[in-house]
Amino acid sequence: MGLRGSRRLAAVTGAAVLVTALSGTGVASARTSEIICGPEVDLGPVVYQTCSEVVGSWSTGYGTQPFIYARNRGIAATDVSITIQRWNHSTSTWETTATGSKTLGPGGDTHFFSTNLDWACGGDARERGQASSESETGDWSEVLVPAEC
Repeated sequence: MGLRGSRRLAAVTGAAVLVTALSGTGVASARTSEIICGPEVDLGPVVYQTCSEVVGSWSTGYGTQPFIYARNRGIAATDVSITIQRWNHSTSTWETTATGSKTLGPGGDTHFFSTNLDWACGGDARERGQASSESETGDWSEVLVPAEC
C-alpha cells in the first residue's frame, strides 16, 4: 500500500480509507461502513497497520470491527503473531480482543480480525494492534473512531 507521508488515500480490501501514516493515530468520524486505519509499522520484512470498520450504529451506541492488515515485503516466508486490543473506558485499561499467528509467504498479505466491538454513545472507539516475529516486536498501531452519538 505504500503509505508514507502524513495523510494519503490508500486501498484496503477495496475500500478507500483516510490514513494517518508513520506517526499519530488514525482518526475519522464514525459512519456506517467506514474503514479507518492507523499508522503503518515496519517489522523487518513485514509492514502492518491496525484498521477499524464501523459496522453499525443505533440510538445508544455503535459497533466496530478492528483488524490488522499485514504484508510481507520479503523474499522468504515469515511467521507473524498479532494482538488486537480495545480501550476500556470504565477501567482505563487496554483489553485484548484477539490474538493469533499466521505464516506470510513472500510478497503475501493477510488480515487478522477481532470480534465486533460495541461502544456506548459518547465514548470514542480506541483500538490498537501489534505484530511480532521470531526476532522482534513491532510498535502499536492505534486507531481512534470518534463517537458518532
